Amino acid sequence: MNATDLWTKYVAWLERNAPLAHANLAGPASAQEIAEVERVTGYALPEGVKDVWRLNNGQKETMIATTTNDAVVCIPTLSFLSTGLTVSIWRVWDQLRRTDAGIEELQSGGSSPEEGVVQPLYTHAGWIPLWSDPTGADFIGVDLAPGEKGQVGQIINFGRDEEEHRCYAPRFEDLLQILLDEVESGAWPASERTGSNGAKQPWLGDPQEHFFNTLYARWKARMPADPRELVQNAKAAIKAREYQRAGELLAQARSLGMKEGGVSWSLTAQAFAGQEQYMEAETAWAEATRLAPKIAAHWEARIDNLVDNLRDLENADAVAVAAGAAHPDAAVFVLERARIAYFQKEYANALPFYARYAELNPDDASARSNHAWALGANGKVDAAVAEAGAAFDAAGEDGGAVAIEAGFYLYALARRAEQPERLARLRALLDADTRTDDWDFDPIIATAAAQKHPEIAWLPKLANVANGVAGIDQLAAWPAWTAAAR
Repeated sequence: MNATDLWTKYVAWLERNAPLAHANLAGPASAQEIAEVERVTGYALPEGVKDVWRLNNGQKETMIATTTNDAVVCIPTLSFLSTGLTVSIWRVWDQLRRTDAGIEELQSGGSSPEEGVVQPLYTHAGWIPLWSDPTGADFIGVDLAPGEKGQVGQIINFGRDEEEHRCYAPRFEDLLQILLDEVESGAWPASERTGSNGAKQPWLGDPQEHFFNTLYARWKARMPADPRELVQNAKAAIKAREYQRAGELLAQARSLGMKEGGVSWSLTAQAFAGQEQYMEAETAWAEATRLAPKIAAHWEARIDNLVDNLRDLENADAVAVAAGAAHPDAAVFVLERARIAYFQKEYANALPFYARYAELNPDDASARSNHAWALGANGKVDAAVAEAGAAFDAAGEDGGAVAIEAGFYLYALARRAEQPERLARLRALLDADTRTDDWDFDPIIATAAAQKHPEIAWLPKLANVANGVAGIDQLAAWPAWTAAAR
């Protein structure tokens, strides 16, 4: 359909659905008025643009950035420019191009996401404004000086706040078809907006919407996906625990030439881990730590995956060593080495790391309790009792798992005269349903046995209750337990 037919259909729609906008359409432009646009700009206009002006030369009353009149728009949320306004606006921008001292800097700020389609400039003489934002110096117009991959007559955005230029339609006729499709969809009804004097004024389209945004959305829908946007969408999918979707988005981004880095591999690892594909997650974390070794969180997540999911303790320790070398001041990797030695049951190796971590975190009850465990596991009873006492006091009797663990060490390793009071305090916690989870009390029990603890036969059962794997009723037949009741 040609421009005349498309515009005629649009005008008929206005007459039926937005009569005040229809009434604001100006009459035809003369041949001289149209020729003046071409003479001033130095460019021959597409016939479709001239055909529409031959029917309606813009609006009778027009609201643009440099005026204060509250005129109803004739394009949804946009003013339809006359030949005279097109010339005057073009001249303002031409003066800017010729005389502004900062024009080179302005021109360097222009860009286009479609390489070679629109010239990457801020402004150009060949950009002819046709529709205008009523309150800002931003325009939809015809591009008569396209990039080497564009075409003369394509429709683009430009103006004061439109540094990124996109081809919204290949021809003016295509823009008119979009306009017609939009209004016929019911998306742009006649409406009202608050005018400059505070009174309600007739309008076309929702005043909170903007036709620029519609053109952008249509452009976006036909553009190839941007790898950077896909990565951002993958982040959101991971946050929403949609791990398979995140993996698909990252795979798509890679197929489009995404630049790999620590972030992309970190997201990939998280997507794999969320799908319980832990070997693949380790491969991705290895890349993340190789490409971005200064990001401690990547190392920590990699070690956790090796320890908690793969139980590959040997490799986990090697990674923890490398992490510590990359982050010598990070206490977390000291703790990771202690934790790995704990799982390996290499208690002598665990002790110096737990000791160092406690030294770095003297006010952390958990750090001191773990140090007490390591001391007790290595038979250093007096030091273990002192550290467990400090941890218990720091945690307080409502200190949860830390209080249970430290309390157990104190009962198992304290001198015999202190044991009844230590058991009573531990029982008070257990009676209050405080528990730890899957903690290894075995080396503490072994040390207690070596110390000839009088209740050694009950310590494994007490450990099971402390870990929540046995009910407290399992201790009912234990006389010392009964005596410890408060």
